[in-house]
Amino acid sequence: MYVRQPPVSFSGGCFFYRIFTILIDMSDPYFRVLINPHRYPRYIKRLKKKIRKVPGGRIQEAGSKEDFSRGIRDFLYSDEKYLLVWGGDGTAHLAINSWMKHLEENDLPGDSGGGKPGGPNSSGETGKGDTGRSNSGGGAALPMDQKAIGFLRGGSGNGIQDSYEVPFLLSSQISTYLQSMQQGYTQQVDLLTVGSGRELRYAQLAGTGFDAELLRRREAALARRGGRPSGLAQYLKGGLSLFREDFLARRNSFHLIMENGKYALRSTRANAELGFTRLEYEQTPLMIEAGTRPFYGRMFKVCPDVVCNDGRMDVYQFMFENKWQILSNLLPLWNGWHNRINRNQAEKGRPLIERYEVERLKIISATPFLYHIDGELEECREQNGEYSLSLGIAPGAIRFLVPGSFHRKFHPENLYHQGKVWK
Repeated sequence: MYVRQPPVSFSGGCFFYRIFTILIDMSDPYFRVLINPHRYPRYIKRLKKKIRKVPGGRIQEAGSKEDFSRGIRDFLYSDEKYLLVWGGDGTAHLAINSWMKHLEENDLPGDSGGGKPGGPNSSGETGKGDTGRSNSGGGAALPMDQKAIGFLRGGSGNGIQDSYEVPFLLSSQISTYLQSMQQGYTQQVDLLTVGSGRELRYAQLAGTGFDAELLRRREAALARRGGRPSGLAQYLKGGLSLFREDFLARRNSFHLIMENGKYALRSTRANAELGFTRLEYEQTPLMIEAGTRPFYGRMFKVCPDVVCNDGRMDVYQFMFENKWQILSNLLPLWNGWHNRINRNQAEKGRPLIERYEVERLKIISATPFLYHIDGELEECREQNGEYSLSLGIAPGAIRFLVPGSFHRKFHPENLYHQGKVWK
């Protein structure tokens, strides 16, 4: 449902807007909020109430995945500049893949501002009671290099929001994103390409092993609860049951192929790197995680050394051999302190967590295995008598709207504002 908001003054109204007064020259229209209505309805009401006070914004609720995807396409054809998505990691994953799918159709506006000015007419299809106006301002659709997407905290995990320093309080999230719109705080980021069979999907995290089995148990519990959100409790229960069953004894053996990268050890005293064009070997890890963002969810820093725009994925192989190694390292494992975990074992040449930076990774198994993409559980498909999962990197594939604290890390003032040469 579209709700067109009339311009209002930030100086009046509720306490929230008296604190976070932002003078933004928002042409009509300027940004859109796309909502997954199945995530925390009570907070959605608060979100709508606050957004209604912001000039130049629209609110759209998607009734289904198909509606959500059409909402993404409608935004890409519009003259709106920013898209804010309300939902969890699954919603963010759907938004990214819908965005990339429509880009691949090659009929969207390019850098020169071309494309179809009005875009598709989705009257009666998108959300609930759509006005059918994908370009209500009547002007040409904005070029893709001027559009960006941001993510509000609307899920139980919120790993993508943690990774890009999105605040926790709803009021702080809105004010932060309004400031980012005003200042143009966007960042081009890399995406993983994940393929099993013919299907290719985009993500920022993918993994197999312990975390995939944990997700399977969580989904089973979710089905028993009638589809109600399970939250953190089901993850903890699943983890404890796996621990009791000695999951270490049932690990999959994988044939791994990595290309164009390096082995990169981060230690407490000395770091080490070893480059390679191709690395191929057998491995039986507790878990393999590949990512272009650091956080999995609930502030679990599974890929702590990731840089979101360096053109490579970070691959972590967790090589814990017994329960004591896991229990004694739970806190540093959660916080991403891999250097502490590896402190003693690395000196013996057997680090408990191996880290690589690569452009391509292929995981091959003789038996079926589960894996996840941004927390979405999948089963690997058979190809030519084997089960394989291929991961690649799409450098700078999408532009995110990010908080100022995150943006300034990539644009330090001492490099940009003191006359230094930057090429």
